[in-house]
Amino acid sequence: MNKLLLVQTVSLFFFIHSFFVKAQKITLAEAIHVAMQNNLEIKNEQLYIDKSKKLISTAFNIPSTHISLDIGNVNGALLDNRWSIQQSFSSPLLYGKQKKILKQNWKIATFNKTLKELEIKKNVTQIFYTLVCLEEKRKILTLLDSIHKKFISKINLLSAEGETDILAKLYSENERTTLLIKLNNLEQETSIAKKIFKTLLYTESELEPIVDNLKIETSFSKDDPTIENHISLQVKEEEKKIASMNSSLEKIKLFPEFSLAYFNGTFQGFAADNKEYTLQDRFQSVQIGIDFPLFFITNKKNIEVSYLHQKISQNNYLLQKQILKTQWTYTYEQYKKNKELLEYFEKITLPNIIIIESIAEKKFSVGEYLEWFNHINQVASIKISYIDIIKSLNENSIELEYLLEKK
Repeated sequence: MNKLLLVQTVSLFFFIHSFFVKAQKITLAEAIHVAMQNNLEIKNEQLYIDKSKKLISTAFNIPSTHISLDIGNVNGALLDNRWSIQQSFSSPLLYGKQKKILKQNWKIATFNKTLKELEIKKNVTQIFYTLVCLEEKRKILTLLDSIHKKFISKINLLSAEGETDILAKLYSENERTTLLIKLNNLEQETSIAKKIFKTLLYTESELEPIVDNLKIETSFSKDDPTIENHISLQVKEEEKKIASMNSSLEKIKLFPEFSLAYFNGTFQGFAADNKEYTLQDRFQSVQIGIDFPLFFITNKKNIEVSYLHQKISQNNYLLQKQILKTQWTYTYEQYKKNKELLEYFEKITLPNIIIIESIAEKKFSVGEYLEWFNHINQVASIKISYIDIIKSLNENSIELEYLLEKK
């Protein structure tokens, strides 16, 4: 009896808590909207997009301009001065390739945000329908609990009048204990699901999901998916392109670099033309240079590494493609089995409930309370199983919808 009292106390606590905490009703569309607005990961992905877009303008990373001034015995014993300005730059092909790579990074950043939004949408939808199913199970078990209370009261009354045996009384109490344990476990599961739900929506408000239909109405066929269009695979495809561009970039780095310089200085004294020049006279010249990489071992190694990155990105693409195909095959098979099972329930099992309930009423009317009690428990068990099947089918549908999402 101590165990029964403990379970009853815990269940009463959860009931009182849920009664006083008024939950705000929310639809699936509203929940997804709130999650999209508040989710920090999505906000970070937008920051990555902004960052990548700004980085595009850094593709033309021309080296700093060099300016120098010389004062002293530059040309001979007399004091002269000279200043110069020099600029070096790489091949225009390098700047063009760098810009393409940075644009590609920006494109991947936008894909990553879309992928994150799809993942958030899937997660919110999953936990949303989980809460809906748990609430339906709570209603059934709560109703069954009230029936158990009435049954125990009836058995106790008959026992006091000597019209029933001790076995029926013990059986009813044990069944009620089992039911209260189920209610307690359900409350704990619901509490965890609500915490996950609030975490996904970044809110502390108590929310109550509402739907028009417990079951997600969808239809899939085995030949539905075009996996190549899934956004996660598109990300891997774009990463392949970047790896190829980086290989080209490393090759371009072997091209010569160019430099351009301008010099302006004085020359005091007699020059080769037998004329005397002073500080008022200035001489100028232009220098054009080409820099060739004589020691390009490092560049060659970088090219080899870039080829390895290409192979890695190709393998990542194939791996992601295989993961998506495996997920689709497994989830579709589960979906197909659960759908067939649900159809059987709706065609055969649920109509049988009406018959069982009718038999239970007759048992009650003739005083066969234990038989009536067993039939009522059976009906509740069938309804709980029906909700569990719907929950599994919903999860399958949500996952398949996610796998069919395109960019």
